[in-house]
Amino acid sequence: MRAPHRRRAALTSTLVAVIIGFVAHAALAAGPSQSGARIFILMVWDGLRPDFVKGRVNFGVALAKHRKIEEAIREFQAALQLNPTNESARRNLEMLQTMKARLPQAGP
Repeated sequence: MRAPHRRRAALTSTLVAVIIGFVAHAALAAGPSQSGARIFILMVWDGLRPDFVKGRVNFGVALAKHRKIEEAIREFQAALQLNPTNESARRNLEMLQTMKARLPQAGP
């Protein structure tokens, strides 16, 4: 059984990841100020914990839901660089890459 402080740390980490995903989703839904929201969110988790894989995955999901495919792909790739065995990041990345390959390419 894990020590109480480890359980609390794991719960806190999960809660922060969920909050980052929620805030990212809300900020992206708000419209044109999304780049400022992205910078704020990245500053928070990069400053506090640069290896925060769950936060990157949740942010990638929020970006994907708002059709920010390239940005979402970058977040999932960053998550996989930090943790190559993260199944959620891998599945989401594969799904987006498949979707991207099926989209018509913009011409000149």
